[in-house]
Amino acid sequence: MRLTFVSLILSAALGGCLATGTADVQYSGDVAVSTPDLVEVSPGVQVVADYDDSVFYSDGYYWRYDGGGWYRSNNYAGGFVYWNAPPAAVISINDPGRYRHYRPSGYQPRHQPYRRPEPIVRDHREPERRAEPARPAPQPVVRDHREPERHEAPAPAPVVRDHRDEHEHDHDHDHH
Repeated sequence: MRLTFVSLILSAALGGCLATGTADVQYSGDVAVSTPDLVEVSPGVQVVADYDDSVFYSDGYYWRYDGGGWYRSNNYAGGFVYWNAPPAAVISINDPGRYRHYRPSGYQPRHQPYRRPEPIVRDHREPERRAEPARPAPQPVVRDHREPERHEAPAPAPVVRDHRDEHEHDHDHDHH
């Protein structure tokens, strides 16, 4: 019983791994493919005619000589990587730079040659903010809601009066 259960699980797991199927995949859209005009310059080597760089085609790759080394790519317009073992036919090209804008006699272009677009340079820095002429800051309106101070005249000095009877004063003097 235990062997049957293990074999059942194992076959289910393997069956899921081994399952195959097909899917219908569709793509839509416009694709522009540009192939360059190639002109043979030596047996097994062609050059991209009337192009800004000396780009050669041989053994299924595009080749470009730069800075003392050969670079290859699947695309004549870019993506070149250094390659240390180019085909002998490519290595044997004498003065690769002379094939820039190469046009053999009687050459008739099939189409307008591809020109590399100018690089798009985006400046992500904050724009410079120019200072506007300084305006004086408006002064705040200050309101004092306290009772105004009263500026009264000083009180007159008290008048001192003697309220005693005048006659009494006279009697006081008489006794002496």
